[in-house]
Amino acid sequence: MLVPPSSTKASPKSAKEKKASEERIVVIAAIILFFTLLWVCAPTPYEFNATRVSAAKRQLIQDAQLDLALNDILEYNVARRQMRRTNTVDIPEPLWNEWVPDPSRFENVEQVLQMTGTNGTVIEELFYLATPQIIDIQQNGQLKIKWNSKLMIYFLTVPIGECWMYGRCHKHHYFVRNGNLYVHSVFDWNQQTLEMTRVYYVPAKNLLDHFFNGYH
Repeated sequence: MLVPPSSTKASPKSAKEKKASEERIVVIAAIILFFTLLWVCAPTPYEFNATRVSAAKRQLIQDAQLDLALNDILEYNVARRQMRRTNTVDIPEPLWNEWVPDPSRFENVEQVLQMTGTNGTVIEELFYLATPQIIDIQQNGQLKIKWNSKLMIYFLTVPIGECWMYGRCHKHHYFVRNGNLYVHSVFDWNQQTLEMTRVYYVPAKNLLDHFFNGYH
């Protein structure tokens, strides 16, 4: 009696299992690659220098006060008013990378640092000293921002509370009001919500150079 040869065609079930197995391999490979790159690119250990960071914050506040005092000079006042009248979508591109922190106008930053146990860490330095750069402005005024700091890589390794950088519980809203850039941040996890706002300005001299002295 002849026995028919076994079929070489995979059953639908075995094909599905093979596809699932291949997908698992791809995911595992991606995870291994991610952690390998993280290890290779791992930053040197960070050491918080309270004296240096505090001095930098005081200097930023002093600079902001001096810049505000320039409003008493007519040409600087006019340049500032020109910036305030400028719609978000019309902010000149040369000014996109000119934003400076004004810690005196920050709200709830210290509370967030204390509540998450990140005061005296790299997170404190980033919150206060990192400078934002606009990289795109949508027609509806929505902003895309990147942060100029060599310390940004630490955001991948240090959580804020239980929020990791780029996680769903870590959100930012960027908007320009009266010529100032506002960064409103929300950290939301385990039914706990923390919010803070940071404010950035373009120095009056930079505005004057751009609007009236032909700076491009």
